[in-house]
Amino acid sequence: MQNNSRNNVEKLIFKILSVIIAIALWLIILYEINPEITKKYNDVSITYEFAQNNGLSLVEPYPREMDIVVKGHRNDILYLKKDDIIIFVDLSDAISGRKEHKVNVQIGDDEKFKIESQDFKTLPLEISKEKKK
Repeated sequence: MQNNSRNNVEKLIFKILSVIIAIALWLIILYEINPEITKKYNDVSITYEFAQNNGLSLVEPYPREMDIVVKGHRNDILYLKKDDIIIFVDLSDAISGRKEHKVNVQIGDDEKFKIESQDFKTLPLEISKEKKK
């Protein structure tokens, strides 16, 4: 009877040890290997940058936000916030009329991240001269 009880204790110890080793290996893989993952950021604001005092404005409707999917190492993606993503359209050389404009994306440390997908690469925007009052 004692032999059977001792055998059960040994089995329990081996099971507990197996779980501890599995958790340790999982943590090593998670933090040392640091796999690449993707994360979707919804409704990131788009900024439209005109040259100062050029007298131009955007004609409604135009998008104010877009979704973006970013790829990077897990440790970097975990700390990347939506506010770290800057989306802008450079309209400094824009003229009146309807034209496609490139959507630019900057992410904190660009070398750590790759843009997997974004709602818009370019936007057809209509620009008009502001009426003087």
